[in-house]
Amino acid sequence: MKRSTVPYSVPSKLEADLTRVRAYWQGLKRGEAGMPFWDDVSLAALPNLSGRLMLIDVFDKPLRFRFGIVGKELQARYRADVVGKFSPSL
Repeated sequence: MKRSTVPYSVPSKLEADLTRVRAYWQGLKRGEAGMPFWDDVSLAALPNLSGRLMLIDVFDKPLRFRFGIVGKELQARYRADVVGKFSPSL
């Protein structure tokens, strides 16, 4: 697989479920925006996937990551409700 030089780039070939998620994400973008507005995203729009999805908020300075939305299946798998919590430092 060819790697991109862009940080956090998406591979050129995705499995079917991730292709659906990406299409949904792309469809939420407004005008020239590089990503959807946070309040446009609803995991309920992908009902058979929503339990396995998460949305992570990224803060630039200092660089931090916070769990914004976490599906129920993921919360059960990790036995924790991490919504609103920051990830440990890398």
